[in-house]
Amino acid sequence: MSENKNIHKEDSVERIILDEILKNGTCGYCLYFQKKNIIELNLFTQLMLGLEDLDKEIDIDIFKSFLFNKDDQKKFEDGIAQLIQEKQDFTIDFKTLVRNNDINASRYFSLKFSEISKDLYLGLFLDKTGQKKAEKEMRRYRSRISREENFKSAFLKNLSYEIRTPMNAILGFSELLSLPDVSPEQVRNFTSVIRDKGNYLISFMDDVIELSKFESDNIQFNKSTFELAPLLKELYIEFENRRIERGKENILLQLNIPKEIEDSVIYTDPGRLQQILGNLLSNALKYTEKGTVEFGFHKSTNNYKFYVSDTGIGLSEENQKKIFNRFEVVEETSVKRLGGTGLSLTIAKRIAENLGGKIKVSSKPGEGSRFQLNIPIKSVGKIMKKGNSEEEDNNTDIFSNLNWKDKVLLVAEDEEVNYRFLEAVLLRTGAKILRARNGKEAVELFRKIARIDLILMDLKMPVLDGFEAIRIIKKEKKDLPIIAQTAFAEMSEIKKCKTSGCDDYITKPIDISLLTAKIENLF
Repeated sequence: MSENKNIHKEDSVERIILDEILKNGTCGYCLYFQKKNIIELNLFTQLMLGLEDLDKEIDIDIFKSFLFNKDDQKKFEDGIAQLIQEKQDFTIDFKTLVRNNDINASRYFSLKFSEISKDLYLGLFLDKTGQKKAEKEMRRYRSRISREENFKSAFLKNLSYEIRTPMNAILGFSELLSLPDVSPEQVRNFTSVIRDKGNYLISFMDDVIELSKFESDNIQFNKSTFELAPLLKELYIEFENRRIERGKENILLQLNIPKEIEDSVIYTDPGRLQQILGNLLSNALKYTEKGTVEFGFHKSTNNYKFYVSDTGIGLSEENQKKIFNRFEVVEETSVKRLGGTGLSLTIAKRIAENLGGKIKVSSKPGEGSRFQLNIPIKSVGKIMKKGNSEEEDNNTDIFSNLNWKDKVLLVAEDEEVNYRFLEAVLLRTGAKILRARNGKEAVELFRKIARIDLILMDLKMPVLDGFEAIRIIKKEKKDLPIIAQTAFAEMSEIKKCKTSGCDDYITKPIDISLLTAKIENLF
């Protein structure tokens, strides 16, 4: 009799301890009473599961209904049966919906049941929502990294191809030029190929550098108010020349500016807008063999809608989704046949987004493509009207009207081949040429020679760089014209040139007609 009293006494103490745990515990606990077939939840568990509005004692079938799916409910039933029949602990991971701020949110829990006395079992809850989210994010991250690695691998492979192919032509035709029996006509043809492939390489490397700036968030924009028509007409002249140079006589290039909006002004970055449309036009010319390439713009209530359409090879619906993706190259045979990494379209999309706009494409294989660029209309200020300027005839001899026999030019250039090129160009004007191999020599020659009419200053030189040399010279003779020559075309580099005091700049590879025009203008 005394033994039974002790058992009841121990049960009462145990129950008091469990009651305190259920009442005040800061972890998730529950008790399963087999005879009553109920589960009793502590307050913290009720809060975790979003069941604070229910009684803390609930029927086990009601509790089971809170499990998210049928599989979890079946696992729970089997676990409870195992617990009762075999006295074996069981653990179940389950998902449920918890109402939070009037929104049902998925939560993940782990519940482990153990026997603590006859017909009484303790369940411990562990909230694994954070862990599950972290695992899901990690899987997503690994998938993205794997996908990007595949893209990069394909991109680098294509990069090698895009460099080696034009270099093969450049080196091959350069070797042919050295043969003794090459005719003047062949010389013109070979040099034309070398020039075209060299220009392609420069354009390609510019795209790679531009993309890297977007990746490192190091891109700059300079917005202003300007007229649209002159910019579009300038593009038309440029690409009409390109069409002829590329032998695309079967293509008609058209510019469409509706008369009623011909005087439209826009507030955006003019250089970047020209870059987007230039990329789209270059792409259209490349993939069109005959028919029409047309571009222009319309105006809606909220947007300027620029477009470039062509009658070229077109794109499948699947490839329309790929062409703006970085590192992803369209695998369509007709497109691959014409080459290209697709970087220009990736860059166009990035620029459009940074300008607050969007770019999209509609296309059908064999019927052509239409790209549309939407730039939002913003309030614009007044702009000064400029007089019309006539375009120079590119076919005339650029040296025919140049006579610099009374001029002395100082060329500061450390690279031998670059100097030889500049010397060959400038000697055709009759000018006297002096050379400095670094910034220090340039300053010394400037101080030594009584008369120097203009300086061509390379910026990256040993001993003393071009920036510092310009500052020193300009401090002593402010009105001496200096043109900086640089291999970097970034806006930051251009601003640095102007800050140092130079009067103008030119980027490498140097365009002969542009160089002579800049010098003539300063004279």
